[in-house]
Amino acid sequence: MPAKPFFASSAAALLAVVGFAVWAVFSTLPLLTGAPGIREAWDTNAYWSLGLPVLMLSVAAAGAFAPDSPWKLAAWAVAGHFLGVLLIAKSGTSFALLPLTLVFVGLPLFGVLAGFGWAGRGLRRARAGGGHGVS
Repeated sequence: MPAKPFFASSAAALLAVVGFAVWAVFSTLPLLTGAPGIREAWDTNAYWSLGLPVLMLSVAAAGAFAPDSPWKLAAWAVAGHFLGVLLIAKSGTSFALLPLTLVFVGLPLFGVLAGFGWAGRGLRRARAGGGHGVS
């Protein structure tokens, strides 16, 4: 029996990269403008107005075109995003609140992204003119 790939598809890998990149870009964006240091991405307005919509649309597009289940696509996007949270942090940052962040930020983000994945899948089916079933 052949081994299963680590990523179910290239869409899963791409979504993990996009999730990571959204956090990375908006955490380090102040450095590009001359502000000192790294900050948490969600402390910037651009994260909310540009970063999260890019992530949502990426999952919707993957849901429309990838064979993977939308909830799996959302899980990979969230995993990449939280990898960014762990790897790109201000020096001296404590991760004591990480479990609460996973519950109060990660789960809702997963739910929203899964919804976008299902919407993308539904759009594909509607354009194909068939089926209302959930797969």
